[in-house]
Amino acid sequence: MVQDAVESSMTVAERERLHDAAAALMYHNGRPAELVAAQLLAVTSSDHPWAVEVLRAAADTALRRGAPRTAARYLRRALLDGSLTGEGRARLLIDLATAERGFDPAACERHISQAIPLLTTARLRAAAALRISPTIVGLGPPSVIDLLHQVAEDLGPAASLEGTARDVALRLEARLRHAGHEDPAELAAAVERLSVLGAEPPLLTSAERELTAVLLNAAVLTARWPAAEVSRLANRILEREPATSDQVHTPLPLVVIGLVAADSVRGSAPGWRWSSRRGGRAARSWTRSSTFSRPWCSAPAAASPRHVSTPSAPCGWPRCTGRRPGSSPPSPSPASPWTSRTPR
Repeated sequence: MVQDAVESSMTVAERERLHDAAAALMYHNGRPAELVAAQLLAVTSSDHPWAVEVLRAAADTALRRGAPRTAARYLRRALLDGSLTGEGRARLLIDLATAERGFDPAACERHISQAIPLLTTARLRAAAALRISPTIVGLGPPSVIDLLHQVAEDLGPAASLEGTARDVALRLEARLRHAGHEDPAELAAAVERLSVLGAEPPLLTSAERELTAVLLNAAVLTARWPAAEVSRLANRILEREPATSDQVHTPLPLVVIGLVAADSVRGSAPGWRWSSRRGGRAARSWTRSSTFSRPWCSAPAAASPRHVSTPSAPCGWPRCTGRRPGSSPPSPSPASPWTSRTPR
């Protein structure tokens, strides 16, 4: 009661001044970042040069302990700092989007869209776009697909890139190919791309594994591959990819769906087996209701891999609009050009 009485007699400015002083005292005495951040949350603005870094450190701690909503609160408060401009503000927006992607996809997309114009290189812009989680089941928002096309065209084809930029390009290709997973033409093009990679697709990097996972999913949805081959390649991917919570924000869960469709969960990598059991019911439900069960989608399995060509983006990828195809199959025509790639 005494505390309530004292606080009710104080003005807003007095309360903020005391919270700010408490934050400074705790910071200079080496208290944990989240304790300092709790005081900063009660302050509209702070002149401390260390405030933003403390809030970011507190957000990192909150994310590690599985509290993304709390992390987002810290980062939103950090964005109130008017001194942040250019790439500094962009990185804070990306951190906020990363925290939000698990519980507020629309806010994640909005903050990534705000961050991209502030970044100075095509690689950074493409990597930022990849922070948006892919839509594993169903079609992704057209605005996200358009954004991925935009950064992919800016970055260029993976064949002309090296190192981190190449990985980013491979991941972009994976996202864009998966965006067309309800279009028979896009699925056929993805299966053809998988065949070009050979019997043993490269799986050395996480980006290569993400792309292979998407291409393998296309093979599952079109029933072009036997179950034994799907199981073999899926397990090769899982053996090389650690099962972490971050994988839910990549296309890699598609591998589990492939194992369920191939009735081969029991032989999957141990680290992923628990995830397979948790996701099995949803995966089976999805494969029953998705394009995998549509006769006009799986019918080409015994035919030659011809499909409808789609307008290509400047980077060489077929442009997926995110629109659901019509109920009747399109007439076959020569394959569409898919000669590039993408990151996480």
